[in-house]
Amino acid sequence: LLDDVEKIEVLKGPASSLYGSEAMAGVINIITKKSKKKIKTKLSFEGGSFGSWKAGLLAGGAINERFDFDLNFTGAGRDNYDVPEYSIENWKWKGGTWDGNNFRNYSGSIRIGYNINQNHYINLRGDIFSGKDINSAGDIFGEFGPSKKDLDRYSVDFSYEGKTESRDHNYLLKIFGAKDKKIDYSNMDWSTWPATEVPWYKSFLSYSDYLGFQAQDTMRLPFNNQLTVGIDYNQDKNITERYNIDGSQKSPYEPDNEKINLAGFFEDRLSLLEGNLILSLGARYDGYNLKTSSTPYFANIPAEPGEEKLSSFNPRGGVVYKFKDIVRFHSSVGTAFVVPKPLQKAGYYTSMDWVTFKTKVIEGNPDLKPEKSLSYDIGCELTFLKKYITTDITYFHTDLKDKVQSKKVSETATKIVSSFENIDKAEMSGIENTFSFDFGRLLNPNRSIKLYSNLTYLMQAKDITNDKDLYYVAKTKINYGIEYDDDKLSGRLNFRYVGKMKETNWFTTAYVGQTEIEYGDFTIADLNLGYEFIENLTVNFKVANLLDQSYEEKPGYPMPGRTFEGGISIEF
Repeated sequence: LLDDVEKIEVLKGPASSLYGSEAMAGVINIITKKSKKKIKTKLSFEGGSFGSWKAGLLAGGAINERFDFDLNFTGAGRDNYDVPEYSIENWKWKGGTWDGNNFRNYSGSIRIGYNINQNHYINLRGDIFSGKDINSAGDIFGEFGPSKKDLDRYSVDFSYEGKTESRDHNYLLKIFGAKDKKIDYSNMDWSTWPATEVPWYKSFLSYSDYLGFQAQDTMRLPFNNQLTVGIDYNQDKNITERYNIDGSQKSPYEPDNEKINLAGFFEDRLSLLEGNLILSLGARYDGYNLKTSSTPYFANIPAEPGEEKLSSFNPRGGVVYKFKDIVRFHSSVGTAFVVPKPLQKAGYYTSMDWVTFKTKVIEGNPDLKPEKSLSYDIGCELTFLKKYITTDITYFHTDLKDKVQSKKVSETATKIVSSFENIDKAEMSGIENTFSFDFGRLLNPNRSIKLYSNLTYLMQAKDITNDKDLYYVAKTKINYGIEYDDDKLSGRLNFRYVGKMKETNWFTTAYVGQTEIEYGDFTIADLNLGYEFIENLTVNFKVANLLDQSYEEKPGYPMPGRTFEGGISIEF
């Protein structure tokens, strides 16, 4: 839901030097709106195929010279959707409505800003999300069964932005907290095979608490030098519970756990040659304290309670050189890391393999190390015809160390035990290319007709240690299409191609005898149109999966067929 979003920033490449763990491939930074001009209100409604709907209220602006605000409320829902004919080897779905994929959710936010004076500004924001009876049909083969869940999230954050009179220092302070609650329900009894349907019951419950703050100072130094220094603190607490059909508790998947992270970081940016040469250097040091607590009913007693301390240092450097607004060379190099999840280090749960009738045990590995990577890239951007044509081609390479993946530990006549391991070495390398040509504005500055494309091609994505392809990675991904905008009519026809990928085979009725699955290799077309009939009154029309293709983003979970949506919005 993007109604309350001001802009989305994408930082490619390793970003752990600024953002810490799990920023190995890049960061998507979503910046919400801060309306400070005349108060405006927008009402919108959309409806379409499969009973889909979305309604929204958005308002914001300056109340007076001191106070400003933003208010957002959105509701959305969908009934069960249709899936085109779907077949995999010895298994076939004739097509039609796939029951158990309906949902309803509601979200809202409110923000109040206060200008202390022209150099100091404070901001308070609260968000809420609630989704009830969010249904999932499970996999289409019927092996994992249907489920539904309730999701609730509450968050609040406070921020302060300040600067000195000389503008030599820009300060930022953020304090935030959030609570998540999730309840899963099941209507299947998995103690026998085939599983039998029973009345819905609560099968899983989880609570998560988040607390953190960030403080930084961006300093303007001599010789066009800008230095940012800061500290970052995050604390996450997680509690999980599992239930039997009769309501009694049983062993959760993982022990109750807590992760505390304290980090310090800096980034230095030096501008030379009248801004044509930019050098950057940054680094971040993270200290982690991972704790597991005594957990009622947890079966893997040796895994709890416990405590482990980890640390990681991640530098990043870059260079950009621009020549006559035509050519821009860019390159960067950096390291990144990912801290193992509690389930991977201390988890434990059992299920039944109904093909071999053996008990399947998945247990954590307390000796897991963080995943680490070293990445570099080098590229060139070209701009022609007053920037109406732009293209960029970049080569990138990443060396992965200690990547976490699942493995089989042992197998007996009655039991299969799996765990997690660190792969010694893996590599990824490839080419990224972007292209856009706005030939409409070249001919008429008041009309845009743009051709565009975005390609990622992997020359290598391999587990070097075990000499096999990495899972969940497509060799080729392409987005391409055409956009139109003349201030009254706007539209986009987008094509998305995803190449083949591989992952572990968890199914028994499909992909029989295979340890891994190959999937993907599809092209999906989407059409979006909007027209402003009168000032501030806009109608829109969307067709998703225009060609009604049968495809899946994950094996066993086919996506909807052709979907139509229409809507109207009014702003005043």
